[in-house]
Amino acid sequence: MADRAASEASKVVASAFDDVKEWTDEEHQRYLDSLGDAEEHPLFRDVSPDEAADFGEAMRAADVADDREALSSAVKRKDRGNAAFKKGPEFFGNALRHYKDALGLAGQVEDSPALLEERRALESVLHSNIAAVYMKRRVWHRALGATEEALVANPSNGKAAFRKGSCCVELGQFQKAVDALRPALGFTEGAAKAAVERLLARAEDSVRVAEERRAATAAKLAERERRVAAARRACAERGLRIGKPLMKDMVRTSDAVPSVDEDGTMHWPVTLLFPARGISEMVQSCAESASVRDLVAAMLPATRGSGPPAPWDTEGAYTVDNVSVFYRTHETPQVPAEALWAAQIEGAEAAADDDDADLAASRPAADEPAREWIRVPLAAPLVLPLLQPDCVVPGMPVLYVVPSGSEAESLMRRDNGGSIRELRVPELSAP
Repeated sequence: MADRAASEASKVVASAFDDVKEWTDEEHQRYLDSLGDAEEHPLFRDVSPDEAADFGEAMRAADVADDREALSSAVKRKDRGNAAFKKGPEFFGNALRHYKDALGLAGQVEDSPALLEERRALESVLHSNIAAVYMKRRVWHRALGATEEALVANPSNGKAAFRKGSCCVELGQFQKAVDALRPALGFTEGAAKAAVERLLARAEDSVRVAEERRAATAAKLAERERRVAAARRACAERGLRIGKPLMKDMVRTSDAVPSVDEDGTMHWPVTLLFPARGISEMVQSCAESASVRDLVAAMLPATRGSGPPAPWDTEGAYTVDNVSVFYRTHETPQVPAEALWAAQIEGAEAAADDDDADLAASRPAADEPAREWIRVPLAAPLVLPLLQPDCVVPGMPVLYVVPSGSEAESLMRRDNGGSIRELRVPELSAP
């Protein structure tokens, strides 16, 4: 029964389409052409053009409202940071956190023309405030970086420029401070401008002083080069042998270099070693013709009670008439002349770069001649031991001073195998 009813219904539906004419391709195309732009056809368009324009404007307005809300929140965070900063050092961490949170909120603002300038101004203030926190903590490099971020956001931020100048002054970057402060004079006024002017004057003075120091250093180096060149020629003329400095630290910290006066006399810096006391003293300049007695007398009294003893001589054992003076043969390895004199010009030792240079210089290598203690008469001129074939001048002349007949002298004799040779003073001093 049901099947028969369904069959009848199908026949009725089919008969309804018997009179429908099927479109040709040309008719179908004409219909499509009549529709025009399908997106603009009322059947397919969601809103009218006016409605679409209103909707776009509404969306932009909503975005601006969101951005303004973000800026407002950032300003509130900044204000909280300022309040924490004013409470003192214990709250600087809180202030820093608020400023950084405010930067994060400001960063959410799109680059819309309506709010871009406002956002950048706020970011500049926040970076400058972060710099203020780091300055209070004396973390100058971080503070400087924050001021530079502030000036990128707003090049006319006078407070940021002043803080950058302050950081540069603290870091000794005086020219950079000047470069930061000079433009700030154009966009500051009143008390702020006066503060910039004072700091700028300070930075400019420091730049001038630094330039004067550089000029003085250059002149000093030129004079040192001249003196060293003359000393090099004089050493070559005398046939002196020069080795690695024995007293590396003393050479490094001293400006003393050998020189030659107008008469052709060499003047040497001389180190006096007092091995029994572990003390060294330095005579800045001694003429090669001066006697060893005069050299020792510059440090010690002539006799007990004739003058104050050396500060380290608590027993009064060291007097000119009660000491023996020695040099040691082959004191240090001889070095090439070029290396020695280049080091003298630079004011540094010609020894090797390793930390054990002093220790290595104090031990003879297997193929080096044995070292020997040689007594130098007090009447001998300084140049006498320097001219000996077995003397290698260790950067500067080094003489050892011990009390006569002391245990230190006995140790020297034992090192020599039981005897000590003494130089003979010629009737005519060497040139």
